[in-house]
Parts: sequence; C-alpha cells; structure tokens
Amino acid sequence: MDNLSYITQGFTDFLPLLALGVVLLPVFSFVFLNFFETRKYVNPGWIGSAFLGLALMLAVLLFLKIWNAKAVQATFNWIHIGSQNGDIKINLGFLLDNVSVFMVLLVLVISFVVHLYTIDYMKGERHYRRFFSLLAFSPFPCWVLSYLITC
Repeated sequence: MDNLSYITQGFTDFLPLLALGVVLLPVFSFVFLNFFETRKYVNPGWIGSAFLGLALMLAVLLFLKIWNAKAVQATFNWIHIGSQNGDIKINLGFLLDNVSVFMVLLVLVISFVVHLYTIDYMKGERHYRRFFSLLAFSPFPCWVLSYLITC
C-alpha cells in the first residue's frame, strides 16, 4: 500500500475503503452466486439481496459522511512503465463528492428494490441463480463510472 496516496481534506482514511466496499459487495455477490453452490433450500435471490442490502447500508453511511462536505479523492498508480525516454505513469482514482455519492446511492436503492421485486417474480424459472448473479453485477459499471477519475 505504499503507492496509495489519499487526499482526504479533513476526513479519515476509511472513506475511500468504504466507497470501495460499496462497489465490491455486489461483485462478491456475483462471484458467490456463480461459483459457490448453495443448498437447495437457500434462495439465491435472498443471498444477492443480502449483499446488495449491506452495500446499501454502507452507501447510506458514506452519503451521510460526504454530503455537503469537502470532496475526498483517492488515487493510486495503476500502470507504470519505465523506459529510456522517460517513465509512463497512468494513475487511477476515485472522487467522492456530492454528485458521485448521490448517484451511487440512487442506483443502489433502485437496484435493491428491483432485486426484492424479482425474488418472487422469477420464482420457478430455470436459470434463477444465474439471473440473480447477473442482476447483482449489472449496476457495477454505473458505480465505477460515478466514482472513477483519471489523473
């Protein structure tokens, strides 16, 4: 973690990790539902909704910390190529401000409601597990685009 640099402007260092947790929990749900077999009596829809609900709770906490406060930016060195003519560095990071946190929270609330609705709607379908794994993964690109900055 030496190449991580946090510019927190009055916040503790846990906010970028909290934002990362909000984004990665649905990805863990996707991986869990695709690669780990659960018992017949465990509903994959409830597992996906539990991961999304936990991400929603973290997003609300993040929203309450960031709203009407100074922006938080975290950057890290993504690609570093050394050459004789000079170094090529590509940095990535994410920006936590009012707009990005609100957008992620809005998408997460809508995704969670859709998840809860489709538990009963998709009952009895042949590819129930696959549907919920893909449904958990579908808002991930929107969240990444909401947070992502290039430096």
